[in-house]
Amino acid sequence: MRVLATDRRIVISLLLWTAVTSMPALASGYLISRAVDDGFLAHAPWTGAAWLSGLVVTLLIQAGAEQHVVRAQSRLAEALRERLTRDVVVSVIATSTENGWSPPRYEAAAALTSQVESVRRMTGALLSAGLTASVTLAASIVGVACTAPPTLPLVLPAIAAGLLLLRWQSAPLAAVHHNMVVANERISHRTGQVLHAIRDIVAEDATQRAVADVREAIDRHSILATQVARSGIARGLTTAIGGYLPLVLLIGTAPRLLESSLLSPGALVGAAIYTANGCIPALLTLSRTAAGIAAPLSAALRRLAEHRTTHPRTYAPGTALPKTGTLRAVDVTFRHDDDAAPLVSGVNLTVAPGAHLAVVGPSGAGKSTLAFLLAGLLTPTSGHVAWAGVPLTAADQEDITHRVLLLPQEAYVFSGTLRENLRYLRDDVSDDELVHAVRTLSADLLLTGSQGLDRPMSRTTSTAGERQLVALVRGYVSNAHTVIMDEATSNLDAATESAVEAAFRSRPGALIVIAHRLDSATRADEVLFMENGRATHARHDELLSLSPPYAELFRYWERPGRPVTP
Repeated sequence: MRVLATDRRIVISLLLWTAVTSMPALASGYLISRAVDDGFLAHAPWTGAAWLSGLVVTLLIQAGAEQHVVRAQSRLAEALRERLTRDVVVSVIATSTENGWSPPRYEAAAALTSQVESVRRMTGALLSAGLTASVTLAASIVGVACTAPPTLPLVLPAIAAGLLLLRWQSAPLAAVHHNMVVANERISHRTGQVLHAIRDIVAEDATQRAVADVREAIDRHSILATQVARSGIARGLTTAIGGYLPLVLLIGTAPRLLESSLLSPGALVGAAIYTANGCIPALLTLSRTAAGIAAPLSAALRRLAEHRTTHPRTYAPGTALPKTGTLRAVDVTFRHDDDAAPLVSGVNLTVAPGAHLAVVGPSGAGKSTLAFLLAGLLTPTSGHVAWAGVPLTAADQEDITHRVLLLPQEAYVFSGTLRENLRYLRDDVSDDELVHAVRTLSADLLLTGSQGLDRPMSRTTSTAGERQLVALVRGYVSNAHTVIMDEATSNLDAATESAVEAAFRSRPGALIVIAHRLDSATRADEVLFMENGRATHARHDELLSLSPPYAELFRYWERPGRPVTP
């Protein structure tokens, strides 16, 4: 949201005028409490009326300030639309027409510019509703503290609990909306493909298949929309806990507070006014804004950021890759031939330095195929995989191996000493470094016996577990920045697997684990769940609520006596 800070004067003006509009929320309870105590209960109605007239003044001030608020909001929202429209349209059109990595997708420009317009509208609504509600809530809390301090321990913890519940809902809800944006794009893309190929579809009698492809995308969007609808229950709890509960507590404790003279009748009425007319509406607006504006806005901005790139370059074959960088898959699809179903479909993924990603899914979901694509061993049918912005298709395969190393399930061991096998990817590593790596990865089994690093090794004389340990140590001491372990610990016990992942995570670079055990998902920063070639990407705890198939797979994994490993 750097655009919103482009003109600090506008931002400061917006904040100041919004604070002024909260004047009624800040002063209403205090004015009413004084009107009750000093006026009506003291048999001085004119004094009470004078205090109440202050409410009219605050409302007039609010009305004047709102004009300035609307003007500032409009200027910020238009600045955001102008910048995003320019960046996104240039990026999408340039990528489609000048970059040979994927076929042109002109419908993407229309979809993204539509998202830009949605971002503009939602930003305006967020600034209007969300900012005003936040300031109103803060003003109401200050009002309670000034007017009726003894009630603050009743009101403040409940409001804090409501806000924490709202915050807890935000990340999963934003992830669902992001997946909805992606699903909507997929509907548009597949529909466009059908329309462009309608003659061939009819000629080849492939109507049912085309309908099934579009229906699958629509069904995915429908499932996500249902999840959004269900989040309304949690939003109701936010208002109930943060708004109505304080009011109930005030009413319930009113007799004791009045009898003990801790609170005057007017102060009690003022606290109730702040809660009923300030906190409850503000929390209700915040919960609705979080679900209906903030979450979709976050998803749209995230999606636009995924599409925004610099003007694409053309790379000559054999382009050298930087030693460090981000591994990125953009709309990657892979199928063996034109008539085959895609093994990987429309995957978008960013693996930054230091990331720890687990890829999970049922057998045949496309996990290993994705690993080969990320390692540059397969070429995407459409989309592209890039290292530090350089497409892997333009780089030398040996250079790719020094940046992205794939450790497969079937480890390679040649006839020679253990030392020679461990130095296979880096011949300048010292014996001390090798021994340290063996200890770090809990691979001490390799050093049993008196021969140590001189131990003879071959495929026929080593076990599957030993071969995997050799490959893991070999990868650990290599210069590769990003390591992809494709079930590379499948023949190791769970404790050793955990130690291996911890060791690779502490190593400079990034780690991608094609999980043999779902325990790997709980240890990773993020999880990519694959099913039928499609991917859902979020944190483990978020995926449990976002993806019913993932939740079911995880429940199956935790069930005792399971016959197979996913």
